[in-house]
Amino acid sequence: APAAQDPEDPLGSRKPRLVEYTPATVEEYKNKYGQEVKLGRIGPDLDDEKLLMKKAVAEKVKEFSKELHRINRHRSSSVPPKPAKKAEPKATARSKALDFAKELPKPPKPRRPEKQADTHKAPTEADFDRADWEEIRQREIQHDEDAAKARQIKDFISQLPF
Repeated sequence: APAAQDPEDPLGSRKPRLVEYTPATVEEYKNKYGQEVKLGRIGPDLDDEKLLMKKAVAEKVKEFSKELHRINRHRSSSVPPKPAKKAEPKATARSKALDFAKELPKPPKPRRPEKQADTHKAPTEADFDRADWEEIRQREIQHDEDAAKARQIKDFISQLPF
């Protein structure tokens, strides 16, 4: 049985619709779309709660900033300007060395010997003799010490078993 004659088939019972379609000409197409066409966009959701919160916070920050600028302007106008500092010349190596030298303690002055007679005696023959005898005594003492050391070394060597 053909599907169009089946009473239970709703699709088969429909008659074809009448279509009113006329194809457009090239001239009509050029007139309609000849100029530049911009496609539409989906705009921002201006009623979004997050967006509204962001705008509110930004507005608060902006107001706070304006108020702070106003307060700072008022403060700076009421305070007298500070005097300009004198421009110090750049420190040279010599000035640095002088500053450092000022910090160092000065060395103590050498003590002068107690007042002696201004007249210096020229050494006499007796002074030379005394100096010679003193040197001889010192050399004799040194000689005796060296001889004693030599004896100790000889005794030590003689005790070694060879």
